[in-house]
Amino acid sequence: ANSFAGLRGALRFAEATGRRLVVEWAPGGQEANWLEPYHGIGWRFGPAPGSLRPSDLDSPRIFGAAAKRDVTRFVELARSPAPLVVASNLYHDVSHTPMAAANISHCYAQYQRLFQPSPKLLEMVVDHIVEVGLCPRPPSLPFSCAWHGLQIRRSDHIAKSHPKHHGQREPHLTSTEVRGVERALAEAVDGLDERRLFLTTNSRAVQRHVARLYPGVCTSKNASHLRHSSPTTGGYLGPLLEFLTLAGSARIVGTAGSSFAAEAAYFGNVQRLTLGDWGTFNMIAPATRAFGTRNVSRPVL
Repeated sequence: ANSFAGLRGALRFAEATGRRLVVEWAPGGQEANWLEPYHGIGWRFGPAPGSLRPSDLDSPRIFGAAAKRDVTRFVELARSPAPLVVASNLYHDVSHTPMAAANISHCYAQYQRLFQPSPKLLEMVVDHIVEVGLCPRPPSLPFSCAWHGLQIRRSDHIAKSHPKHHGQREPHLTSTEVRGVERALAEAVDGLDERRLFLTTNSRAVQRHVARLYPGVCTSKNASHLRHSSPTTGGYLGPLLEFLTLAGSARIVGTAGSSFAAEAAYFGNVQRLTLGDWGTFNMIAPATRAFGTRNVSRPVL
């Protein structure tokens, strides 16, 4: 989702400055396996022209005055006669458009000008929807089953969903996290039959707690689907199946202000989007993390 948002931001820059957008996928990436251009857009594989030159904007930060100054300088350069300007490592919408329901239609239109799931990926999404229990039989496309989607994100360091933490034991939810999970659940269910709620999360502990409260909630049992951004351990397919199932929802609720929920709403044109920060993304303090303790009671603000 972060990479998708970065591409949207790059498209916004190109359109604002009258330039042609050339995308060079990262080495070893798998995007071309599962995505294809919309009609009228050409994809060409191989290095982009001038790709070996230094980047004019590399991995810009999301927040702060310095980040905005970097982006402003890049836009000024893009409006100059320079034949080529290069941005790299875009992990968010660098035009600093906030994640919000008000931007859904505009961001959806940007995705319509970029790419779409391949037919093979859509077949796998349909299978995934049946497998998690949202539909008893393969749904038609566009999806005819009206479910709600809920994404609950816990810190990767705590949830152990990051590759470097793979195999470690995940600590129990704190009381703050429990309250946040339950508030998010109440927001997403909102009178809906619990069997019509799709939960995607990076945390087994969250899945277990939700199952105790609402046994009928639909969620994947495949561990690879817990890693929402891990191409090095199983590839992009697991995250994409979760992302596109979420994008097929009639309503999306996301916690921790995560782009995974916001970009799914943008990609699927899901007009009912609620984003909240309800205490499910408490980070372990770096000094504590270095010593390997599992004390998760201190959030870093």
